[in-house]
Amino acid sequence: MKKIFVLTAAIFLSATASFSQTLAENTTVRSCMFMLPGEGAYMETYLIAGANAIEYLPEKPRGFKGAVEVQILIVEGDKVVNFDKYQLNTPIVYDTNAINFSIMDQKRLFIPNTTVSVEVKVIDVNDPENFFSSTEVFTAFVENSVQISDIQFVESYKETSKENTFTKNGLELQPHPINFFSSEKKSIVFYGEIYNSDKYLSLIHISEPTRP
Repeated sequence: MKKIFVLTAAIFLSATASFSQTLAENTTVRSCMFMLPGEGAYMETYLIAGANAIEYLPEKPRGFKGAVEVQILIVEGDKVVNFDKYQLNTPIVYDTNAINFSIMDQKRLFIPNTTVSVEVKVIDVNDPENFFSSTEVFTAFVENSVQISDIQFVESYKETSKENTFTKNGLELQPHPINFFSSEKKSIVFYGEIYNSDKYLSLIHISEPTRP
């Protein structure tokens, strides 16, 4: 049996973002491992890259356009067991000195329930020497034992009956893949799943304490 939980925990911290003009220093990738009963384990990868960190080429009539290529490899030992490669395009911009948005994506891939590494590379299509790469290692879920999934940080969530890349268990989850939280943010929301147990609450909220 699988149970889910969404936690909202109060935070009292601040952080500042560091913006640079290369993908290596302006990209964050996080991956989380989940289990789909009856089908097996799967990996979700969340990425965000600063759109001001890539090269733009002219796009008719008077705009500019950029793109990144994303490569994801799931590796078991020395064998690639799953992979994906795709391109993310920016919208057309008209002033490359005023780019203030990010490129975001989420991808889901099934994996064997064993120790695997997730290798992600994000490449500037117009400048291939400008790239970001990362590797994360994940271990298998133990069958017939209470297990907990990885924790996915969430920017926002809502109930939904529609299914898409961002939905799990009737919730649409907008990921928060970056490694810092704004000082203006009053809470952290995160999502997880518990497997092989029927003794847990499915939805928990921990709210910010009331101040006098």
